[in-house]
Formats: sequence, C-alpha cells, structure tokens
Amino acid sequence: MDSNRRSKKNETDKTDTDIARADEIEALFASTYIYEHPTQGKNAYLILKFDFSQVDSDLDKVEASFNAHLRNCFFFFGKKYRSFLDDDYFEMMDRFQNPYHQLEFASKYIGYKELNFNDLLGLTDHDVIEMFEYYRGGLPNETLALMKVWYGNYKFSKRAKNHLFNTEMVLYFLKNLMRLGTVPDEMIDPNVKVDYGKLRHLIVLDKRLNGNFSHLKAIIENGGDIGDIAQSFPLEDLIKPKNFISLLYYFGLLSRREDKELIIPNRTVLELMYGYFRDAYEDVDVFTIDLWHFANLIRNMAYQGDWQPVFQFLADEVDKQTAILDFLSGEKVVQTFLLAYLNVADYYISRTEVEMGKGFVDLYLEPFFLKYEDIKYAYLIELKYITQNKFTSKVLQEQVNRSRNGQLRQYANDPRVIKQGVGSL
Repeated sequence: MDSNRRSKKNETDKTDTDIARADEIEALFASTYIYEHPTQGKNAYLILKFDFSQVDSDLDKVEASFNAHLRNCFFFFGKKYRSFLDDDYFEMMDRFQNPYHQLEFASKYIGYKELNFNDLLGLTDHDVIEMFEYYRGGLPNETLALMKVWYGNYKFSKRAKNHLFNTEMVLYFLKNLMRLGTVPDEMIDPNVKVDYGKLRHLIVLDKRLNGNFSHLKAIIENGGDIGDIAQSFPLEDLIKPKNFISLLYYFGLLSRREDKELIIPNRTVLELMYGYFRDAYEDVDVFTIDLWHFANLIRNMAYQGDWQPVFQFLADEVDKQTAILDFLSGEKVVQTFLLAYLNVADYYISRTEVEMGKGFVDLYLEPFFLKYEDIKYAYLIELKYITQNKFTSKVLQEQVNRSRNGQLRQYANDPRVIKQGVGSL
C-alpha cells in the first residue's frame, strides 16, 4: 500500500462514518469508489476515540494518566458533538466521577444497549476472510482452519457471540504469505511473545518454583482453568493464584469459553506456555538440555523414522538430572513434560486425548504438512505410568505389549491416520 493510499484510507476511517463531518465527504472523496458506493453507515455515527499510547506506563502514574486520558476524550467528544447531544447528557456526565461509569453512560446514551468491546479486540472470521479476499483473491478453507488453530479462539466477554483472531498474528501471517507465497518459517511472530521475564518473578521465588508454577503446569495439563477473573488487584498481590490466573487472562494467554471456564485459546499460546515451562525448570537448575541438539533428533524422527534417540536422550538426561524426578509424578504430568520438549521443533502438531479407532490416544504427533510437505512419519504414543514400588521388567514388558498389540494398532487403523499416508512406527 503506497503512502498516498494509506493517507487516503486513514482519512476515510476518520470521515466516512463521522456524523459531524458529513459536509467534507464530497470535497475529500469526489470521484472515488467510496464516494460513489457509500456504506449504510455513511456519516451516521458519533465517534468516541481513544489513543492509549498517550497513557503514561509508569506504574505509579498509569491509573491517573489513564483516567485523565478518558476524561480528556469525553471533553472533546462533547465539544465536537455539542449540537447532537442534549443538556441532560452533560449533566449526567458531570455527576459521574468514575471514568468507566462515564463511558458506560455515554455508550448507552448514544445508542448502545450494553458495553461489549469483545469484537474490538481482534478480527472475526468475516474480517479475516474479507482481508484475504482483498489481498489474495480468496482464503482456502485449509488456510483458515490453520489460522484458527494458531491464532484464533479468543473471547473476552461472557456475552460475546464471536470468537476472534489475534490481529497482529493474522497480519504477520498475511505479510509472509504475500512475500513468500507460503506459510511463515516461524508461525509465531516474535513481536507478540509475552516474555518469560514478565512472569518469572511470579513463578520463581528464591530459586524455587512456587505455587503459581503448579497452576501454570495444571493449566497446560488441563488446557485451561475454571474461576472468576479478578477485576483489579494490587501489584503486591500478583503472587496470589487467582490474581496470577487473571493476569494470564489479561495478557491474552487465557480466553473465555463458558461462564467461568478459561481455556488456552490456540497453538501459539500453548507453545509460549511450553516455553515458560522449560524456562522455569532451567531457571531453578532442575532440568536443562541442549534444545538445538534435541530439535535435530526430532527432525530425524520426522524424516527418517529414527524415534528411539529422541526418547533415549530425554531418559538419559532425566537420569543425570535427578532433581526433575520430584516433578514427574503421574501419567498426566509426564505427558505435559514430554509435550513441552517435543514441541521445541514444529514438525508436528501434537494432539492429546484425540478420539481415534473407538478410543482416545494419549499423544498423536500429526505431521505439519502445510509447512513440511515431505515429512515421512507420524507417531501415536500411548503412555503408561508405573510407580517405583510396582516397577519390574516383567510389568514393563506387559504394559508395552498391551499397548503395542492392542490400543496402538486400534488407533493406527483410524481413517485419519490412514488418509495421511505416512509411516507410523
């Protein structure tokens, strides 16, 4: 988009729907497409605008600065639309001291039934499809499905009807698609990552993992949590579990599904959480491995079917770094541990508890074909946890034989696995 077109678009955004600027349309847009094809909302709205980049980010000043910015916006809104607003509007605005109450009243006064800003926080399916139709001439269903897995499924209001895409990630994906003609080498835009450093002091205390790490681990294991979102809390209370979970929600790392159900919205967030999980273990000297070497082992597993070195490497490291054993109790915990490290490379879309062959497979490593078309092998993994006091070589072999000859063969005959036409060892 050239600078002239960008400038014209910005001017359109400010003018086309603004009721106070109806007399400027002809002068600005005569002989243009938008002038000749007006929308239903042409110069029909009172526009209340905010620019939160003006808010001071200093922790001691941010609340006062935020409230001052809101009041400033209300002032100029009232001044601009004075002829469209009655005196009772200004009288009521003067009565409210809380900026949120002012915003709620102003929104209802000018026509909204309730505050619902959910759709302002991302892109709807319609938005994404329309964007791709404009820039790419269309959006294949498989590409839309891929974007939903990685960038979608956000909802930030109990009453919201639409699930949203992360706007920045969609633009990142589209930009790469336009430049390279294929999906990005890295599916996650580095600019949107919530850095581990922002969470470190909340899950590590005196070089030890605290209760919030357990909550993070449980969220990864269960795919989310259930609870209320704290509307506000003092900075010193961030360490409390409810506030920690609320902070994850405000960071966009959790999203709403039902009334009190919070979920990990997509693959991008899950990958970030796996990273926090690994970083936390390394931070307290519990478990550290050569991730670059391990990623190469996973590559060999994907292309050569050489899967034994992957699991042998992890087993050897666990034997060397025995402190990690205190954190590996139970099949679900071991599953999360495996996933956190198997996902250091993106050759696979790892799926858990997937229904296959009239059962539920513990782990299905599904090849990421849209990015790696020539992957040769997929993997079905059944986990069996044997406590130390019950472990014998005989018990181990019985469990292996039962999984190999029963459950895994059953899963391998699932049409989804057969359709992919790859080897499964």
